[in-house]
Amino acid sequence: MKVNITKHPTRPGWYYVDYRPEGANGKRCRDPVEGYEKAVSYKRQLEAASSEPDTRLQTQPRIKDVVDEYLAWVKRNQAPATYDNKVIVFRAAIIPHFGEYRVKNLSQRVYDDFHVRMGEKRKAIILYQAYLGAMIKWMHERGMAPKLDFTPGVLKYHRPVHTIPHPEDMDKVIDAVQGEDKQILFKLMLLSGMRWNEASNIRWEQIDLKAGSIRLVESLQESNDVVPIPDPLFSWFKANKKLGGWVFLNPQTVTEKRPEGLPYGSLKKCLKNACDNVGVHIHPHLFRHASATYLYAATGDIKAVQAHLRQKDIRSTLIYIKYTIDQVKTGQKALILHMNKMKQELKNKTTAVHVDNNEKPANAM
Repeated sequence: MKVNITKHPTRPGWYYVDYRPEGANGKRCRDPVEGYEKAVSYKRQLEAASSEPDTRLQTQPRIKDVVDEYLAWVKRNQAPATYDNKVIVFRAAIIPHFGEYRVKNLSQRVYDDFHVRMGEKRKAIILYQAYLGAMIKWMHERGMAPKLDFTPGVLKYHRPVHTIPHPEDMDKVIDAVQGEDKQILFKLMLLSGMRWNEASNIRWEQIDLKAGSIRLVESLQESNDVVPIPDPLFSWFKANKKLGGWVFLNPQTVTEKRPEGLPYGSLKKCLKNACDNVGVHIHPHLFRHASATYLYAATGDIKAVQAHLRQKDIRSTLIYIKYTIDQVKTGQKALILHMNKMKQELKNKTTAVHVDNNEKPANAM
């Protein structure tokens, strides 16, 4: 532990002994001491105490035996949201798998078993291992455990490859969805490029029929926060316009205590049933990919697609643009025509050279 001595700013002959007993990221302590010699003596006592080995290092406590103490420290020193997340993660995932282990007994095989237990939840695995790693570091700083002698691996990330269905197939899926309001919600996502959380959480207060636009809640201060209402959906918005409340209200959430209700939290099951009925399988975020792909195919303008998706980085826009099967077929036809053209040009050139060679002796005479 590093201990510093500084002069007291207002009391002559007094000094501050400055240190952090819980490590570099822990709470800072500043103890006033009268006289420089006493300050030096106090500094040496603190340094000697911090250098003494903790008896807990010899016993190597199990991870589950230290969790409560660690979470108490998190509650004092980190954000409330971080504390709440860590409490849930440690209780639900980390302790059931790692709780009986001591840090010295951890190995990559233990982590591999954890990966199998978690399945394909790669983001969760990364987060949970980071939380556990932070706790192990905290234990090491307090002499409870040694450092890990390896870096725990994580599942390899495979970016999903989205295949964009034909617009007719997208319409078939939407038409198979039960409920007109749900159909309008998916059509809005497809035609406007909105994300699920943006489209599902729209309130009537955000709808401006005169301007024909929707103002998004999450970006009220942005210059590009206004989305035009797609023309095919304008009549529905006009016919169902209300003074306030959720546009896509889930009627099952309306109660006496909560008369306003809540919007649809998720329609994955509803969409899956519709997909099963028509034999076309898509997921909610694919509507945004399809919207970008169709717009680019129609305009060839990547900047228009970027504005349509409301993205700051055009590299993100490129990720959303996919090729449909019809576009690939068109590309194949263009490739075949180009190859045939090149072959014909070569054939014509060869024929011309052959004719020139045959005519040279006659010209010479």
